[in-house]
Amino acid sequence: MSDMYKAAKKRAKRKVRFYKHLKSFVIINVVFFFITFTNGDGLSWLNVTMLWGIGLALQYLSVFGLPGTNGMLSKHWEEDLVEEEFAKIKKETYNEELDLNRPKRKEAVKAHWNEKDFV
Repeated sequence: MSDMYKAAKKRAKRKVRFYKHLKSFVIINVVFFFITFTNGDGLSWLNVTMLWGIGLALQYLSVFGLPGTNGMLSKHWEEDLVEEEFAKIKKETYNEELDLNRPKRKEAVKAHWNEKDFV
């Protein structure tokens, strides 16, 4: 097996674990809610649910990363950023070279209006 396949399999397992964890979180909390609703015991289980929810959120961040960052905090983010900046610099340099090779205009652009048209 290649290293890429092993890495893909590891990521898939982490995602499956997260979704199983999420499913059990939802099912158990729905059951707790209905038990509380029918018995009127109060929300004593809410503290446990909040701590469990924080743990679930941390697991989500470790599996999927921070939403909206496009992997900004991932291991390869810095390498990708360096490649992007290199491409920008290369493009800017190429455009400057093209501008240097372009002949310069000798006379200014003439106006399309007559000075007497203005008040």
